[in-house]
Amino acid sequence: MPSKPKISKRFGKVLRRARDAILPTSHPSSPHAPALARTSTANIPNDAPGVERNRSQDAILSPPHPSSQRSSNLLGTNPTEKVRKTPGVVGNRSQDTILPTSRTSSQQSSSHLAPNTSDKLKNAWGVAWKGLETALRLLEKGAAACPPLQSTVGGLVACLNLTQAVAGNREEYEKLAMELTSMANTLVPYVTNLVAEDVNGSVARIMESIKAELTHIGQQQDRGKITRIVEANQDQGDVIQRYRRIKSLFRQLQSDVSLRTWQDTRKLRETALLKDMSPVDDARYNSSYSTTIKRRGCTAETREKILEDLKGWVVDPKGAKVYWMNGMAGTGKTTIGYSLCEWLEENRRLGGNYFCSRISPLCRDVSNVVPTLAYQLAQYSSAFRSALYKVLEGKPEASKLNVKGQFEKLVQEPMQAVKTAMPEGVVVVIDALDECDDSYAFRLFLETLLKLAADLPIKFFVTSRPEPAIREKMLAPGYSPSILHLHDVEESIVEADIKKYLTEALGSMSPSPSPNEVERLAKLAGKLFIYAATAVRYIHPGDLGVNSSARLRTVLGMVSGSTKQHDELNGLYTTILSAAVDPKRLEEQEVNDILLTLWTVVCAKEPMTVQTLASLLRLTEEQVRFALQPLRSILHVQEGVQGLVSPFHASFPDYLFDKRRSGEFHCETTRHSEILADGCFDLMKAQLKFNICKLESSFVFDEDVLELQERIEKSISAALSYACRYWGEHLRQGNFPVTVHERLVEFLTHRLLFWMEVLNLERRMAIGGEILRQVQHWLPKESHIDTRKQVADAEAFVTRFAAGACTRSTPHIYISGLPFCPRSSSVRENYWGHTRGLIDVRGSAVEQWPSAAIGIWKTDSKVMSVAFSPDGTRIVSGGGDDDEGTIRVWDARTGDTVAGSFKGHTDWVRSVAFSLEGTRIVSGSDDETIRVWDACTGNTVAGPFKGHTNAVWSVAFSPDGTRIVSGSDDETIRVWDARTGDTVAGPFKGHTSLVRSVTFSPDGTRIASGSYDQTIRVWDACTGGTVAGPFKGHTDWVSSVAFSPDGICIVSGSYDETIRVWDARTGDTVAGPFKGHTNTVWSVAFSLDGTRIVSGSDDQTIRVWDARTGDTVAGPFEGHTLGVESVTFSPDSTRIVSGSYDQTIRVWDARTGNTIAGPFKGHTNSVWSVAFSPDGTRIVSGSSDKTIQVWDAHTGNTIAGPFKGHTSLVRSVAFSPDGMRIVSGSYDETIRVWDARTGGTVTGPFKGHAGSVNSVAFSPDGARIVSGSDDQTIRVWDARTGDTVAGPFKGHTNSVWSVAFSPNGTHIVSGSDDKTIRVWDARTGNTITGPFKGHTGSVRSVAFSPDGTRIVSGSYHETVRVWDARTGDTAAGPFKGHAGCVNSVAFSPDGTRIVSGSFDETIRVWDSHTGNTIAGPFEGHTDSVTSVAFSPDGTCIVSGSYDQTIRIWDVHSDILSMENFTFEQDGWITAHNVLFFWISPTFVPSCPILVTHLLSVLKARLSLTIAAIFPLARHGLSVISPN
Repeated sequence: MPSKPKISKRFGKVLRRARDAILPTSHPSSPHAPALARTSTANIPNDAPGVERNRSQDAILSPPHPSSQRSSNLLGTNPTEKVRKTPGVVGNRSQDTILPTSRTSSQQSSSHLAPNTSDKLKNAWGVAWKGLETALRLLEKGAAACPPLQSTVGGLVACLNLTQAVAGNREEYEKLAMELTSMANTLVPYVTNLVAEDVNGSVARIMESIKAELTHIGQQQDRGKITRIVEANQDQGDVIQRYRRIKSLFRQLQSDVSLRTWQDTRKLRETALLKDMSPVDDARYNSSYSTTIKRRGCTAETREKILEDLKGWVVDPKGAKVYWMNGMAGTGKTTIGYSLCEWLEENRRLGGNYFCSRISPLCRDVSNVVPTLAYQLAQYSSAFRSALYKVLEGKPEASKLNVKGQFEKLVQEPMQAVKTAMPEGVVVVIDALDECDDSYAFRLFLETLLKLAADLPIKFFVTSRPEPAIREKMLAPGYSPSILHLHDVEESIVEADIKKYLTEALGSMSPSPSPNEVERLAKLAGKLFIYAATAVRYIHPGDLGVNSSARLRTVLGMVSGSTKQHDELNGLYTTILSAAVDPKRLEEQEVNDILLTLWTVVCAKEPMTVQTLASLLRLTEEQVRFALQPLRSILHVQEGVQGLVSPFHASFPDYLFDKRRSGEFHCETTRHSEILADGCFDLMKAQLKFNICKLESSFVFDEDVLELQERIEKSISAALSYACRYWGEHLRQGNFPVTVHERLVEFLTHRLLFWMEVLNLERRMAIGGEILRQVQHWLPKESHIDTRKQVADAEAFVTRFAAGACTRSTPHIYISGLPFCPRSSSVRENYWGHTRGLIDVRGSAVEQWPSAAIGIWKTDSKVMSVAFSPDGTRIVSGGGDDDEGTIRVWDARTGDTVAGSFKGHTDWVRSVAFSLEGTRIVSGSDDETIRVWDACTGNTVAGPFKGHTNAVWSVAFSPDGTRIVSGSDDETIRVWDARTGDTVAGPFKGHTSLVRSVTFSPDGTRIASGSYDQTIRVWDACTGGTVAGPFKGHTDWVSSVAFSPDGICIVSGSYDETIRVWDARTGDTVAGPFKGHTNTVWSVAFSLDGTRIVSGSDDQTIRVWDARTGDTVAGPFEGHTLGVESVTFSPDSTRIVSGSYDQTIRVWDARTGNTIAGPFKGHTNSVWSVAFSPDGTRIVSGSSDKTIQVWDAHTGNTIAGPFKGHTSLVRSVAFSPDGMRIVSGSYDETIRVWDARTGGTVTGPFKGHAGSVNSVAFSPDGARIVSGSDDQTIRVWDARTGDTVAGPFKGHTNSVWSVAFSPNGTHIVSGSDDKTIRVWDARTGNTITGPFKGHTGSVRSVAFSPDGTRIVSGSYHETVRVWDARTGDTAAGPFKGHAGCVNSVAFSPDGTRIVSGSFDETIRVWDSHTGNTIAGPFEGHTDSVTSVAFSPDGTCIVSGSYDQTIRIWDVHSDILSMENFTFEQDGWITAHNVLFFWISPTFVPSCPILVTHLLSVLKARLSLTIAAIFPLARHGLSVISPN
């Protein structure tokens, strides 16, 4: 065995070689350095892994590094320099690292091997480590385009010999070497694509970590361990731990680079998707905006202990995933956060940062936080970027979800996918979370963050004030963030830091403040850095010439020593303001200007420019700049024309708004809001005008207008933009002076549409409806009825416009919006007279438009219960499907899912309700339990509460939120503690059937219940004693009860289809029964003021009633296609939400009853038969109400009727060929002929049948009438005299349901209850063909094809068949699709299509030859469809139904394409990509005739010039005069 000195000398050389390659302290002057540079060769066998035989190693291994290169680049290599051959080293291979010859290697190895170690083990050891070196050499060469990575790999190669010396032949090292070899080989194909620019963020962090490990290995020599390295196991363990760490880091590098995207096209798509998330650049800690507001880091040598602790948390792998630093206003949170970001960025650990700011609309919007952080993480880590790209490809709208959904999709999901690629110690910083303006959203964000952060490979640093909402989440059980209360830091430490800051900041004063003055100033500041910063700006502003020494004396002259939290800061602010508005040196007007400007800055909804301030306050810019001059220590004034003005710190507005703190400088928000609202109206009056951006054409989308953004910036000033967006908020926050009310009326009458132009051009149309709702709240409820109507009409118009694709073209506010505005609307009244050239759309259907619910949200389950949150911003729904309960929370404006589905119930959820504060939701389920949920996250807060022995049908919170009442199928009521689930009272017994509905009285002392035992009871909420009842009056189940807001009355809805109002004390009927619904009333509720009642019914409609008289105030609201299970008013009673079995939730305007455009109404019972007039302009209907009516086919207006004369239901009606007469057949066994215009009887009644007349029809020449009857016969009558011309034709063995003439009038076809069809000679009654057999049920309807060669039939057994009229053979069918009896069939005029109507409430259109469904099923009727017919031109279908209505349907989508016109799915009517008109897609299914008429008008205008069609096209939108 060689002596130790020899070994030490040999290893010392190796260590120095490694150290020189990686340590900045290695000196090139070392005697070993030049030797190493000259003799760097190695012995790599030709058969080593990854090396081809007989090839020069120059092709594989990097050449050596010159010593000079090593001194300047820690791990750098020089790939160009050649090396010399060195004696004692195997030559002919240019090498980069010293490796011993075979002999030396053998000797060296033997010093570590036990005497019995086999040669086989030695060889295995050597192969493994030499294979690793070869793999690393290949990797080093492959990274040639990326020097930082190449140098890191070179440094690792340089350390291999040291490891070899330490390792001996341990199998553990061999395994480690093989693992590293595998990873190096895997990385080779990826690193060839890397360039230096790619090595940033996460990759840079990984490489720095590898260098750190190599540094530790190289430093072994400096610690004097050369000898012990060979001997000590603990040192061997240290080295191997380092290599394990390197292996782990290489695995992260492998994950990162393997997940990168290299294709240029994908990179472009990736960049576009990331940008579409709309990250907020201003929110970065060091953005240009941060300079604007003078955000900065800590002064040198201050906050050192806090920052060191934070750094320790960052690097501690066991540190909490969330660190919350909180502190009172002014304690320096943002400054510390800034400094932490600087350190993190320097150390490549800053994954992302978001600095919230109350004065920036973008930076205070919590919905921007997650997309911005995700975007920054994608810039930090290429692996994360690739994973995020995959998420966005599948769900590009992920950034538009609520914050919980955003976090899950944009952070959690991609982060989990690249967990192994993220380096340790990466931190995301979120500063000033309390400055976000949506407390609900940031609570949801915090909840989500705390819940999901534990499983993410990154950490989060959050700062905020200790606001209750944030504190509650941070301290909630189950979470354990690190917490620092900044205001609790020892005062002496803070004071020392403040002194350092003051010394530096005031050091340029002449003379500089003395140490004593600095100390006194620091004492005044206490723990508030904002005090110190404000004092510095006041005493020594850099940009103003002031007497700093005098100002310092002023501040130091303040009385100190107060222990109250704000007193010192209050004193400073008061001192500054007293100096600024000194009446001794200023004129009164100047003082007023300063205060007016100051109060406007703090009341502004966003920072304003000087120009905007001047415009709003009716001052000159010079006056505003003068007013701002003495306020610059408390207000930040950005330089430049567009420079914004804002408070330096949030503590200053707090001071001004609190009269106890600010005294004479107090800003009275109410009064100043009136001033600002008045200023907004002034601005809009002066600057709003028609076609403000001079758009030349209505034929293109806004996005296609050249240089539109430049036009907007030129035409819409910043001041006008502010006024248009915020006038409503300022109005709502003020009082109700007469002058401002007059300004509002003037605005609505003359400038509403111009205001809409600005909102739409700036893509802010969605806020229009909300602004007008704010105005509704501001208006007194008991007066100014006309104004309230104007605002309501304006809101309806704006909301409907904003909801559709019409917003894509601003001119269509006028072109498409106004024509569909009801004539009863004040908007139309105010503006229609100023227009010319608009299409005048008329009819009752238009009067019901806007005719869709404000919102229609599709769910995946039946909706059993809905409720508004107390603030009206959210809606909760409960329901179920497939034996699973679902609960979701929706945004009440957009319909986006805010939270849910909440998981827990194992059966349908029958009832849901919000707590009074809106933070909790209670639910009752068929699984017999009650649960309480967090409304933000869906976490179970309490429950399940068990006690009921059957389904829970109804639940409600007590007004104070401490109790919950429930009603059950077990016939009992229970009261529970809302937090613990303990039974507080009950069970209350008395009902003899299931309890369907329960509710607390407004004072919480009573409970009302409604039961299937047909009664209502009132109970003492504490004892369960009966207070009143049972109230009796309903004749069927009571399904819903609710107290009036004053607790005096109770409203109930019942299975008996009525609503009743009761005296809650006596049970006397106060009002009702209210009648109108035609099926069970499932849900009722009072409006906020108790004057209205809303009801939802199984008849699929919602109605609003006058609570005193029972008159219908609004409705019926139609649109649901199944029963309405739940309805309620919004808290302000302007909206109604409804939930239905049809799996939708709809929101309605409670004042106008905007619904889907309704059917024609007039009949009071089932409609049995309908038919078009020959010219298609009229429709005739016959009904069970014994009457006939004639309707305008375009508008739905009644033209004639009701025609009365029949003494039983009218089963069949038809027009004569000339359209002048109508024939009817009735269950009274007679036929009558009527004058189609007057309703006068022309002929009849014709008598002869001995049973009901089921079907009548005119012959093609109008001279004869055929009839079929329950008496099993067919008769032919003279249409003028009523004489029998032929018949009775006998052959059928049961009722004849349908008859029709052939097109030439020679034959008659009939269908019967005997399941057959027959064809008769119309003159003799002889059977020509038949009976046709094939149907397995009654034949309800028959008709000839237009050419008379085929017959169509509809059957009770749900099928349609087509027959050869000559032979009776089946020509096509049976057509299957209906789920009920086919009552009516008819051919289209060209014979290519067949329409059918069925008991399943639908209409279908079939290909008459193939039986394929061409269109439908058309849904809308709420009961069986009894009759259908094509219009003469084949474009539409008319249908009649048991639901007492007639509807007109579009036959197929091509109907809306008339020659050059195309009807797009989003509602646009276009021709050759030119926009002509927009109509809501929800309107089309209900009124296709009107749409077709509209297209006809457009078609007629095609022959005119474009300018004639719409004058705006060439005359600058001159469709409306600008007066």
